[in-house]
Amino acid sequence: MKVLKVEFSRDITLKPIADRRYEVQGAFSVNFYLEDEGVVRINVDDGFLFDGRSGPKVVDYYAPNLGTQAELKTFLIHDLLSYDIYFSFEENNNIFYNNLRNWCKYNWFKAKTMWGFVSISDSYFGTPLPDSREYPNLNKIHVRHYDK
Repeated sequence: MKVLKVEFSRDITLKPIADRRYEVQGAFSVNFYLEDEGVVRINVDDGFLFDGRSGPKVVDYYAPNLGTQAELKTFLIHDLLSYDIYFSFEENNNIFYNNLRNWCKYNWFKAKTMWGFVSISDSYFGTPLPDSREYPNLNKIHVRHYDK
């Protein structure tokens, strides 16, 4: 599936709630314009919980935990799609790579390195377990598909 364009409804504002744990302030949506399949819209309710760029603090020297709006949105999309909504594990990681290149202006090596980090294991991908910290986000994510 080819994604032609990705659009956010607005800039993202965060409220820190713990170390590397943030609450997204206000509802937002993300549109994915697909080459042959129309538009996928993900509406996200106020209060979505987010950790910024996942990974250990040492990686902050390579890529920031939050960074610019472009980086923040790129990391947030990757987290959203990791709930196994509409896009596969591989498609999610390819969208991540393309957003790093196109939005964040990362060079191909830096973007490919980060793509490699998220592609090593799919253990984070799918429906979170009820006792996980990601579980409360499930009822905040609403997906719609609009045919061409």
